[in-house]
Amino acid sequence: MLAACVGVLLLPWAIETFVHKQSYQATIPYLPFLATIYFFRTMRLYFTVPYGILKYTKPLPVIYIIVAAIKIILMILLMASFGVFGVIIAALTAAALEIVLLRYGIKDMFLFRFNFFKVVGAPLILFIMIVVLEPMMGRSYPYTIHLIYLVSCVGLLWWAYRNEIQLLNPLQSR
Repeated sequence: MLAACVGVLLLPWAIETFVHKQSYQATIPYLPFLATIYFFRTMRLYFTVPYGILKYTKPLPVIYIIVAAIKIILMILLMASFGVFGVIIAALTAAALEIVLLRYGIKDMFLFRFNFFKVVGAPLILFIMIVVLEPMMGRSYPYTIHLIYLVSCVGLLWWAYRNEIQLLNPLQSR
């Protein structure tokens, strides 16, 4: 989450400052939406680890075929109407579907116990924030809104990991 938010803040500036090709400049409005795809990577990783640990890969080809087929179909359908945003929507939908299928595929062999806010809640809050605020204010106040994403991300991470952060305090005596 933090890397995505830092990238959303700094990449547009770096592209505008150092890259003078118009085709790269045209990618700037898509960066925040592309970054949201990475919020699903942590969830995906969390739900794929048990497959490797248990050496249970039987459902994985079926899961990945379903996800790839849905992604391709959605890209074909959405690109005509939404262009690059259609591809982003297809990727986000496929990522969410993949997480659900990965969790469902191993639910009988592995019991997931996790802090919902850390794994799903915080990334989802930031995802919703970007998807809602970026179309409304991203063009008018890009650096301000991207800084708001970064501050919100730091706040969410601090809240999620506040107990762990306290353990790292070298000034606190135990």
